[in-house]
Amino acid sequence: MAGASSEEDTKEISDDDGDEEGQLKSRHIQEIKELRARIQALKKSVPKGDKKKKKDVTAQIAQLEQEIKERHESELDEYNKKCSTDHHPTSDGDGGHQLQQEEASMAAKVSSKSQRKKDKREKKRRDFEEKISREPVSNEPSAASIEREQLLTQLKLVGLQIKEINPDGHCMFAAVSDQLLQRDGIKVEVELLRSQCADYIKQHHMELMPFLLDLETGDTLSDDKLVKYLSDLRDTALWGGQLELRALSHIHQTQLHIYQADCPILTIGEEYKHTKPLYLVYHKHLYGLGEHYNSAVPITT
Repeated sequence: MAGASSEEDTKEISDDDGDEEGQLKSRHIQEIKELRARIQALKKSVPKGDKKKKKDVTAQIAQLEQEIKERHESELDEYNKKCSTDHHPTSDGDGGHQLQQEEASMAAKVSSKSQRKKDKREKKRRDFEEKISREPVSNEPSAASIEREQLLTQLKLVGLQIKEINPDGHCMFAAVSDQLLQRDGIKVEVELLRSQCADYIKQHHMELMPFLLDLETGDTLSDDKLVKYLSDLRDTALWGGQLELRALSHIHQTQLHIYQADCPILTIGEEYKHTKPLYLVYHKHLYGLGEHYNSAVPITT
């Protein structure tokens, strides 16, 4: 998708609004994340070469995406109608024109307040990205510890170990950069990977449209928001995820193997089987402000 925040980030941002609209949008964001996970599981369930199963799953995914989009739009429409009924009583007679002016003024104030809230949420999100804690999650050390042990066990079976990547918002791109250096002996800077990724998504945005979603509404990104997303992807510490990994897989024509606790290895870029994969490790609980990617390198004796 477009780069993603943790559930804790979403909750803090939505709670900051303190209103029904913020809670509604927060729930929509969570439902979209859950749908993406379900879609990924459905795709993994298709046996290689089973065209009928692949066709059925594709149709099921399209239906799920359409259903959640329509339901979210309906819920937002109902909320907006409720707000209109609660705050905009009708009036007849000579006072009608004055009321319309008052309503227009009120709408402008509401719009300005909404923009300020949006700017505040955006600043909070950027602060999270730029200032990720370097300390392990203090309120759930057991989850982080268990996850790490599971990952170490998986990696040991294939002769790999974790190589720590700095948790600065660029971790996914830095992990890919490290893997390209390990495999090819070529240093590709994070800034270049971000630029390549933004260029690829811009050129192929029509085919990637189902994954370019506005996390606040569940709708496909508008042209303006797509431009902003690409700018943030290129120039800020916007987190990367599966969408960006797929783009990098195509750009460098390589497979990526993503190791996750309690999950099968996620393979991205299966069409590039002739290449040696890049190995990444995905952590859900390692740091307090969101997901994290590390690199995986051969065990040294």
